Amino acid sequence: MTGVPNQIPANIQDAIRDVLISDWDPAQAKRGGPRDEYDTYLPLIYQLLVSNPTRVAVATALKDLDRDIFGYPDTSIALLLPAADKLIAIDLHSSTDPAQNQSTDPAP
Repeated sequence: MTGVPNQIPANIQDAIRDVLISDWDPAQAKRGGPRDEYDTYLPLIYQLLVSNPTRVAVATALKDLDRDIFGYPDTSIALLLPAADKLIAIDLHSSTDPAQNQSTDPAP
């Protein structure tokens, strides 16, 4: 996962990656492509998600990537809404990183 900023917890990277591969996938990575096919876009998607976007905003971002990166100018927003919904549903406050899960409360 080169190029993915360390500030994005690994489990959140995995969750975003899973949705991009299973529900968006313009490069058809799920058909034998590399698992990290969309890792370049993880920071962009993560930053969008932390801004509490609408489903249309997320679908529009995916449409923009479809057009600008993959050359699909006519992808329908309606087709991207299921992927957008799944991305929005990711719990951005959960972390499997022990350093991020430590409580600041002193032990009893």
